[in-house]
Amino acid sequence: MNWLKNIFKLDPTPRGDAEIFSKIDVDKVIKNENIDRLGIEAGEKELPPTNATSYDANESKIILKFKDELSESYRKAKEKTEGLNIRVSKIDINPDFQNIENLPEKIKKQAASLINEFNSRLITIKETRDQLSHDLKEFQSANDLSSLPDYPESKFLSITILVAIAFIESIGNGYFFAKGNEFGFLGGYTQALIVASANVAFAFFWGYLAVPNMNSVNKTKKYLGIISIPTYLLIAISFNLFVAHYRDELSLSFEGANFRAISAFMETPFFLKDFDSFILFFIGLIISIVALIDGYKFDDKYPGYGRIYRRYKEAEKKYHQCCFNIVKSLHNLKNQSLKELQDLYENSQKDYTHLNILLSNKNKLINLYEEHYRHLEGVCDVVLKH
Repeated sequence: MNWLKNIFKLDPTPRGDAEIFSKIDVDKVIKNENIDRLGIEAGEKELPPTNATSYDANESKIILKFKDELSESYRKAKEKTEGLNIRVSKIDINPDFQNIENLPEKIKKQAASLINEFNSRLITIKETRDQLSHDLKEFQSANDLSSLPDYPESKFLSITILVAIAFIESIGNGYFFAKGNEFGFLGGYTQALIVASANVAFAFFWGYLAVPNMNSVNKTKKYLGIISIPTYLLIAISFNLFVAHYRDELSLSFEGANFRAISAFMETPFFLKDFDSFILFFIGLIISIVALIDGYKFDDKYPGYGRIYRRYKEAEKKYHQCCFNIVKSLHNLKNQSLKELQDLYENSQKDYTHLNILLSNKNKLINLYEEHYRHLEGVCDVVLKH
């Protein structure tokens, strides 16, 4: 594995640096410089003298040649080194480290700014919630309520039932009203829709506003709630009987049917001439009772309990949503800061790695130059000795 690692290990030294200092071929130098001939000629002249302490002309010429080669190598090494120094000087990792050091304080300030931004709104929402919580507890205490209110979470079903029974009654009544209406089914349906809407709306709001009072601890409200049931039955029966009488009179003549219906209702309220009118009466009464029950179940059976509880729950929801928004904003700030820290770290690592590569290249270049220096010195000695 170590062998494989060495194969694929990145060599930070550019290939050109290893090639700028070429090896000197001793035999080639000896041949090109005619060292053999110069040595023979000098030897024939007994030069240099045995007791010579300085270099003669031939030796000086050889040394000068290697000095020139060494100067050229030095020039190349210096040029390369200066280029690396310039590249090193352009890498500044201090800003990244400074940004990393400043990041905690920056995050604290941003977090404080976020909290201050939400703080005033949160205080207002909390005060509202606490006040409604106090009102709810007082209401529960004053009305001897220990359980939570029971009401449908969604009003959609109740409203759908209300619209459906109004539609069913208007369709059914439209058939009966059409028999005596000079405008036919369209006129009968229009009248039936008005009658059904009034019948259903009255029963619903009576069941929603009046009947729940019978559950109140307040005696006056309780009695009014109890009385409201027979009162409603009297009104509902009377209304639907009048509608049935009106339908009776319509079957005879459209003109003056309303006045004749009033007179007939006052004189003989329970006597109807047509069997269809009886059917109309019972349909209207049954649908009215269904609408009354729907209105009673539209909210908690205790009057006002569902409304005050919903107000508290809505304030509680707003408070928790505001807290959630604060936590979410701080969480986003944390993630953003971690990403920023990671980016700074990666940038500093890149710069640090690049800097190490450049410094390694510089050191390797110096080592190559020193190695080449020793090589030239050794070759020069060999040539001199030859």
